[in-house]
Amino acid sequence: MLPIGTCRLCQTENISLCASHIIPEFFYNRVYTKFHKFAAIAKDGDERLVVEQKGYRENLLCQTCETKLSRWERKLSQLSNEIVCDSYATCTASKVLNVDILTGVDYCGIKMAIISIFWRMSVANHSLFADYDLGPYANEFRRLLDQEQLPSGSEFPVLISKGLLDGNFLAGVLFPVGRGRYRNDLIIQSVVLNGIVFDCIMTKTRKIPDEIIEFSLQPNGRVLVPSREYDNLGLSLNDFSTRMKKNDVKGFFKRHA
Repeated sequence: MLPIGTCRLCQTENISLCASHIIPEFFYNRVYTKFHKFAAIAKDGDERLVVEQKGYRENLLCQTCETKLSRWERKLSQLSNEIVCDSYATCTASKVLNVDILTGVDYCGIKMAIISIFWRMSVANHSLFADYDLGPYANEFRRLLDQEQLPSGSEFPVLISKGLLDGNFLAGVLFPVGRGRYRNDLIIQSVVLNGIVFDCIMTKTRKIPDEIIEFSLQPNGRVLVPSREYDNLGLSLNDFSTRMKKNDVKGFFKRHA
């Protein structure tokens, strides 16, 4: 029997709630072992590895809202898989140096799906997502999703990059990052999913730097996807890399891979 509560999106009270994925399940496909299991790996190694299945879920949404988000998620699932495989069917791609230039991307589906992920991480109770806080835009994100209002290209711009670790792209990386800053001015929410870095610039009205406009997802379906080292993207996975070599982590993959 489904639990009864208030849907966090439409705010309907006394309604059945789904076990909603905080991060869509397709992003776990390359993280799962062959037995459909994974473990959240504590960076400092002080916490015991806990085996999880089917991704992190909480009773967040009613069935109507769950279905609404799934429509956008399907678009993001297709695009993210194409980026990982470097083979494009839903859009057109060309390459200049280390940058993939994508055109014909479904702006609505991709942008709304990414906004929904950052919103879900911000309202989730799980400690893994504790660093996500949308601040004054928390209700704005909820309203955009609930009313299906598509932001313009300059409202909450979205950036997409392929993260490299020692020159290699690792599709199995799922890494909550949280809040950061661009030029100590603009606040950015970031997350690494399937090795793809998704950034959302937290502003609706401020002037956006030209380089962000150039690279960000635009309403005409154009987005530039660079491949860069995590350190050059303002992120660092050095601790992650070290942690992966520890005996408890290697033991987990030996048992479950």
